[in-house]
Amino acid sequence: MIASITSTPPHALPDPEQARADAAAVAAPDPDVAGPSIHDSVALRHDPVVESALQGLHERADALFGSPPQLQSFYADKNGGGGHAQARSQGRAHAAPSQSSQLKSKVEGQPVPGGGKVAGEVGDPKGYETKNHALAWARTIGSDKAMVVKDAGGRWHAVVADKVAKGGTSTSGTVREAVPAGKGIEKGEFDTLRAAARAADARVSDPKHTDADVAARDLAWKTLASKTLGVDIADINIVTSGKPVEGKVNINLSKGFDAEGRTANYDQPGWVQLGPAAFDQPANALSTWAHEEVHLAHHDETARLYQQYQGDPKNTGPGGFRDWLVRRPGIDPNKAEVIAGYQGGSTAATELAAHLEAVKVSFAAGDYDQARTDLTTLGNLKNLPTERLQMQAQSELVKFRNGLKDARARQVFDDIQKTHNTPDPRSPNNAGILHKLESGAKTWGSVQKH
Repeated sequence: MIASITSTPPHALPDPEQARADAAAVAAPDPDVAGPSIHDSVALRHDPVVESALQGLHERADALFGSPPQLQSFYADKNGGGGHAQARSQGRAHAAPSQSSQLKSKVEGQPVPGGGKVAGEVGDPKGYETKNHALAWARTIGSDKAMVVKDAGGRWHAVVADKVAKGGTSTSGTVREAVPAGKGIEKGEFDTLRAAARAADARVSDPKHTDADVAARDLAWKTLASKTLGVDIADINIVTSGKPVEGKVNINLSKGFDAEGRTANYDQPGWVQLGPAAFDQPANALSTWAHEEVHLAHHDETARLYQQYQGDPKNTGPGGFRDWLVRRPGIDPNKAEVIAGYQGGSTAATELAAHLEAVKVSFAAGDYDQARTDLTTLGNLKNLPTERLQMQAQSELVKFRNGLKDARARQVFDDIQKTHNTPDPRSPNNAGILHKLESGAKTWGSVQKH
């Protein structure tokens, strides 16, 4: 069986009791106080938040699939573990235009189909291969003016317009297509929808569950994903068995899926999956999505070039695909390393790039708890690619850190980086990507005083 690329670290799948704790956290005035544990399945039947959300989902499922003879009550395992809803950073410090690069934006100032102009850009000014990757960035902006636009070369950009626009298409100009991204989901709505999805999971775990319970669960997760990611609900696919669908946002609810995300190998159709664990917070969903979209871009390029390699009569060299890539004109050696690794099953290069992207998105979203988690995960990576790729990533990190406009964001970054200054004495030669960013340390002091 071909292994696929998986986001790390995995989290435990939701359990019935955690669903009740999450529902209690929505209604509780103090988010630091955990909801009561469940000792009886009757408890959740009287929870107004969860019952209201579930009832609405059941009604919508009934309209689509027909009403079952009798709706089943919520089922909770009496031996399930308790849950605790943690308070999160609520401050939102959005990414500055073109924060992740010093390149000039090609779409800024350009007319937008449907009216208005591009006022600023976040993420990579070179754009992204897929609309979904740009959308993950655009959802961090937190404005009704946020959009994703496609340039004349087919690349997608995350932008903010000078006014709220409906979007559209054009056959001329720099911007050929514009799609509103939406402001993003509010924390209260997210918590309510997440609690409803987890409660719907628990109902399906009841051996007496009905087809309507399954339909309501699928609709609950589609609604949560749609509202969080800004994707039309028709473009979200629920996976419980069978294969993911290419071109859709696949939410994998199967029991064996315990990762936050997963992307296909190069010789499979180009699909991306997100797991329930990615939806613990909006920023985690967005950063995980962006992480997987980096893998997808590497997947697509690897598949395309490997097909060319197989059809090339000059591919008989002893170095195989890797040497063939290096000999091709116009191929960056670092990109060749990523592609060769993806094809050969060595994931270090693509994982480093994907984790770095997740860090950028979580910082852009202004969720500094998530930013700490993603930056710590990046710093703890032990399976690292070549020294050249590590140096490239470190250089990019320095530029990113110095481009952070918010003092609190810089402090979060610096605090995590400092914890990685001392290498693990058990493996001093593998200290991690955050260890001794000397080139950045010389300039950080002056930046911090601003």
